[in-house]
Amino acid sequence: VIIIIIIASIIRIITTLSRSLLFISTVSIHIDINIAINIDVVVVVVVIVILVVIVATACRAERMAGVKRKFDEMASVRGGIDGEGESVGGEDGDGGGTLDSLDDIHLDADEIDRLLEDAPEVEELTPQALKRLVLGLEKKISRNQEMRIKHSDEPQKFVESEMDLDEAVKQMQVLATAPELYEDFVKLNAVPSILGLLQHENTDIALDAVDLIRELTEPDNFTEHPEAHYLIKALLDNNGLELLFATFARLDETTDEDRKGVFNILEIIENLSEIAPSLCTTIFEKTGFLDWALKRIVAPGGFDANKAYCCEVLSILLQHSESNRAQFGNANGIDTLLVALSPYKRRDPPSGDEEEMVENIFSCLCSALMHAPNRALFRHSQGIELMLICIRAKKMTRQSALKLLDYALNDSRNCYHFVEALGLKTLFAAFMKKGVKKGRKGFDEDEDDEHIVSSIASLFKYIKFEEKEEEEEEAAEKSASARLVNKFREEGYQKVERLVELHIKYLRRLRAFDARIAHEKDSRKSAGEVLDEVDEEYYMRLRLDEGRLFTLQLVDFVIGFLNTTNDQQMVSYMKQQLALQGSSFEDVAGVLREYAASIGESPFSSTTTATTIATATTTATTTTATSTTTTTTSATPIATAAGTMISSSHTASADTDQA
Repeated sequence: VIIIIIIASIIRIITTLSRSLLFISTVSIHIDINIAINIDVVVVVVVIVILVVIVATACRAERMAGVKRKFDEMASVRGGIDGEGESVGGEDGDGGGTLDSLDDIHLDADEIDRLLEDAPEVEELTPQALKRLVLGLEKKISRNQEMRIKHSDEPQKFVESEMDLDEAVKQMQVLATAPELYEDFVKLNAVPSILGLLQHENTDIALDAVDLIRELTEPDNFTEHPEAHYLIKALLDNNGLELLFATFARLDETTDEDRKGVFNILEIIENLSEIAPSLCTTIFEKTGFLDWALKRIVAPGGFDANKAYCCEVLSILLQHSESNRAQFGNANGIDTLLVALSPYKRRDPPSGDEEEMVENIFSCLCSALMHAPNRALFRHSQGIELMLICIRAKKMTRQSALKLLDYALNDSRNCYHFVEALGLKTLFAAFMKKGVKKGRKGFDEDEDDEHIVSSIASLFKYIKFEEKEEEEEEAAEKSASARLVNKFREEGYQKVERLVELHIKYLRRLRAFDARIAHEKDSRKSAGEVLDEVDEEYYMRLRLDEGRLFTLQLVDFVIGFLNTTNDQQMVSYMKQQLALQGSSFEDVAGVLREYAASIGESPFSSTTTATTIATATTTATTTTATSTTTTTTSATPIATAAGTMISSSHTASADTDQA
């Protein structure tokens, strides 16, 4: 402004002098005074034009300087133009805390309300606005490609178009607020363009595309808008899974941006598995995610957020697909995850996030052991021995190890191996709650009881009643079964007392829960509702879970097997202990009858198993710790065991024995 004032003053002086000179000469040369005015105007216009040119040139120079600075920053991150290649990670070498940076932000309710009030209003996205966004994005992509080809050796000349493309991709995130327009987005053929950016030479652009896909695949967008599934189909039809996985190989997790990009890709995989569980198998089949995940979990460098998230996503993919569980075993996944668990066998994870990662590793192994061949791999990888160490150490992994052991013992050879590995001492010490810290964070006594009793029930099933052909194997079976039964004879039948204690505990809880259910049913019937099979299945699920019927069935299952040992002293002692608690063998037999009646009809049983049980005349069945699968083996029928208990406690009629 000062410069303009000075120039204007100078112009005014010049024009004044010009007018004076022209006025003096009018007598001799007769020049009209209008000429002086015209000269004044012309001079002012010329000066203004010169000033405009100077200002425009300065603005452009400043903009180019800013672009160059931005390019230099990008190049320094990638180790590019300036050759420095310094990491933008934290000083401790772990790459900083981009993913955890929000933890340092603390806002109270008033500040949040103020920010919401000050936030600019976002206009609702319309089909026309979406079309403009897509066309603008396409133009930016074409312009960037053109500039990259034209100036391939001069990055400074195409970096401006790259920044425009970066901004255009980020603007597309507004589409996530309008999932009803996903179908229009697909029809505009924008999906191939977005996926194409995953292969862009500039990794920052590729990460922008990853972030956009993450926003668009948020599961909440698909719950109320079925048309949004067009987007998932378009992603699959255009090899979206393969392109996403290929991006993994380009990312260097030592930098914040790339580390966040890996996290976003994992989140996309989780989103897809939640939107369409059938895609869990597709992800394993069409990508190399399994191999990448196994290497990432055991990669050196300690704990980090991406390793923890990788374990969580792998757990989800294994839960939803039998094919994935088989592929996991073939890829040496059992041994790999046991190696990942090994550091925690005698120490607790130092943080809550790391503790969650360990739980997810256990969850992966539990899901994997639902596939029968994987249980043999678990035995060969010394998984049983590792679980026994974890249980004896009484650290955080104890309860998870008991759960995993429950899954592993759903196999005949694993049960014999367990006894040979001196596992009975460890298991029954846990059964008696020796040295257990019940106040430990996350400890669930009911869940603890369930897994321990389920493991004991599996040992009775597979050891005592497994048929063998070789004489040596028969001798080994007798030895294993004798050692198992002797555990209940030790120390004056203390373990029998504990078994009866659990029976009373869960029988009383079930009766109280059944009373609540009966009251609720009466209330619904009084209101005019008609209860159907769906309602009955719902209440049965509640009884198995909240009422702890499943745990009671397992406890009474073990009591039933002990009654077949012909140890009259043990049977009499059990009868006496039950009577002292106001119970009897008839209560046990009633639970077993209900258990036997539900076999093959339960919604928790697989179709194959239900068919096997329905066609078998002498089978015994037990359900896994999660009440999701059922396996069978040749044994005395449960109903017959119930009749045996009643006849052993008192003289019963022929009808009762037959029942």
